[in-house]
Amino acid sequence: MDILIIEDECLLADELQEKLLHINPSYNIVAKLHGVDEAVEWLNDNSCDLIFMDIQLSDGLSFSIFDKIEVQTPVIFTTAYDQYAIQAFDVNSIAYILKPVEESEIKKALSKYKSLERSYISNLQKLISEIQPKKSSYKEQLILTHGTVKKVVSINEISYFQADDRYVFAFTTFAKRLFCDSTLKDLENILNPDLFFRINRTFIIRKDAVEEWVPLSKGRIKVRMKHKPFEGFIVSRARSQQFKSWLKN
Repeated sequence: MDILIIEDECLLADELQEKLLHINPSYNIVAKLHGVDEAVEWLNDNSCDLIFMDIQLSDGLSFSIFDKIEVQTPVIFTTAYDQYAIQAFDVNSIAYILKPVEESEIKKALSKYKSLERSYISNLQKLISEIQPKKSSYKEQLILTHGTVKKVVSINEISYFQADDRYVFAFTTFAKRLFCDSTLKDLENILNPDLFFRINRTFIIRKDAVEEWVPLSKGRIKVRMKHKPFEGFIVSRARSQQFKSWLKN
């Protein structure tokens, strides 16, 4: 059986591989991936029989993988998630393993997976819809800081967010820079992904603030914003295809 491991902590990924091979030396670990983007890229071009997937990855929740591509491969989640998530797993009969991962729990999860294999995909979709934030729960306003003054700002007034060293700033449609007390990773989880997209490690941009985009060499893209027309933002190669799809939707 070909098994894919998606886990952002290398040590835990190695330990999981070791335990799987101890259970059955014939298992073939086809890859060990560490993030959402890397997993999407791999799954676009490759296949396997089973995926062991951590929920909280370095670049976001692993559930976002299923928003970007269609995954037909059964998944066993490894998680330290809260009780709400565990209840959702139970209700939808999805195999999961609580961290720290024990070999006995891997065996139980594998056994459960085999018994549920036929209904696994439909159950997986139920789980994702149960746990992922509903669109109505995305933030419509943020509390931002200008000098010593706190402001309540509608997300519709924000053109983009920029990480600058240890700080994150929101830039409004009026070209005003406001301090944001959140990381870009935090913002990805609370902003509507239909409206906002992280183009690289530094910027999250709003869709209707995009003026134009131009393809560059090596698969990258330069984006010009309506409220900053003389400066181009670069979409990383790894995110360029997702960026194009995001603009179309």
